[in-house]
Amino acid sequence: MAPPVVLLRPAIMADAECLRAWRNDPETRRQSFQARPVSLAEHTTWLYGVLTDPSRMLWIAEEDGRPVASGRLDARPGGWAEVHITVDPAERGRGVGTAVIAALVEQAKLSLYAWLQARIKPNNAASRQAFAANGFRIASRDEDEIVMERAV
Repeated sequence: MAPPVVLLRPAIMADAECLRAWRNDPETRRQSFQARPVSLAEHTTWLYGVLTDPSRMLWIAEEDGRPVASGRLDARPGGWAEVHITVDPAERGRGVGTAVIAALVEQAKLSLYAWLQARIKPNNAASRQAFAANGFRIASRDEDEIVMERAV
């Protein structure tokens, strides 16, 4: 099976309900560092904040015009960015996460970031594999998180 081809488009406020549904999925919450469900009002406020913050870039990854994931780069002092992805629960297991990370690496190059970092829960093997497939290596690990990094 060929890996999915995804295109990134900037997220907009109209994506709020879709993004919230993905974020509130039980497995997504289990793998998140903020695991409680969020209300639509809380999520809408968060999304507005992200979309109006020039240090944060949020995209919707689409496959054949259909949203399948989101990806975000949060700029950090020193010319690097933290990477965040969320895959539509219905799309898991097809390589979507790996494809989204590859697209985010390309965006990071365009934004002139020197380094990317991702924080992953230790039991999240799928995320570790998706980041490793895109050149990320483990920089540190403890019982609560694994930090993976790569140069851009």
